[in-house]
Amino acid sequence: MITHLDESLRAIVEVFKRKDMWKNTLVIAFADNGGDVITGASNWPYRGTKGTPWEGGTRAAAFVSSPNSALIPSARRGTESHTLIHVSDWYPTLLGLAGVEGDLSSKPLDGHDVWSALVANTYPGPRKEMLYMCDTVVPEGGEGAFFDRVERGPFMWHDVVALRVGDWKLIEGYPGRGDWYGEDPSLAWPADYIMGPDVTDFEAIPKSKGGKVGDGGQRELKMGTIGVRDLKKRWLFNLASDPYEHRDLQFEEPNKVKELLARVEELRNEQVPPLQDGVVDYFNGRRQIPPGLYVGIASSGKTQPIVDMHEFDTFPDEGKVTIDGEEISTISLQDARKMMEARREAASAKL
Repeated sequence: MITHLDESLRAIVEVFKRKDMWKNTLVIAFADNGGDVITGASNWPYRGTKGTPWEGGTRAAAFVSSPNSALIPSARRGTESHTLIHVSDWYPTLLGLAGVEGDLSSKPLDGHDVWSALVANTYPGPRKEMLYMCDTVVPEGGEGAFFDRVERGPFMWHDVVALRVGDWKLIEGYPGRGDWYGEDPSLAWPADYIMGPDVTDFEAIPKSKGGKVGDGGQRELKMGTIGVRDLKKRWLFNLASDPYEHRDLQFEEPNKVKELLARVEELRNEQVPPLQDGVVDYFNGRRQIPPGLYVGIASSGKTQPIVDMHEFDTFPDEGKVTIDGEEISTISLQDARKMMEARREAASAKL
């Protein structure tokens, strides 16, 4: 994928040069999240994976480039910048670069113009805090139903908020996968794509360079040595001294925990209600079907919508996909809906 991305960018640059536009062009390239370890990505030496608030799931590779010294001074080319940046900062930053004055929005923006700080490598820059996530929607059914959901998916996030203010980062709730998967995460996965209850080989994680099992309790829950209510649900880190999130300081810095929790509560009160509670029902949805969405079906009849995966006509012949440990085949979403409807009719007939 990286090879194709490089080639595509090269072709775009060549067009700009041919049209004599390159000298006034700024290229901004950035990822949307950290890599997904269950599909082969490595976030080493950072902790966690895509879909979690750990640094490995939220730090994204990025670069800016321009031949124009008015945008990027020659002395800064080929250097790093540690300015704190969130994706919402690009909108006001681009407005500033374009010379737009004033606020074009009728409401306050979450982002900041970070260009000057970025080029000068000012830390932290205009942004002083980072709200990674504030996913506090809990399904109906009370505490028992909530913990049933956590137990079914302890590697996913549940009722979690993560906030960074300056160098301090607080995670409160159940943030999901918190292991250090090391240089080669593939050692810990017995299949190419995995859905359903986790099949992580925890014994294999340390075999990867830099690999280490996290302290959230997922391994112990899987082994049956703790219960779901014993999972850890709070961490505090100083990212200046511990960027890889090894040392939890919550008990050493109780006042900092209290300070960040107070800020979390302020942000919660600003949060607008979600458009939809719970999980999207792909089988009964009336919206247009996303292109490339398939459904995996196991021999036992278990089904799972599949997105963010290889196109199935290019999936390796030797590749294996599993749901709850069962290998699956794939069918279209339309066929899956027909199958589910037939099951409902059969169940109604039995009644």
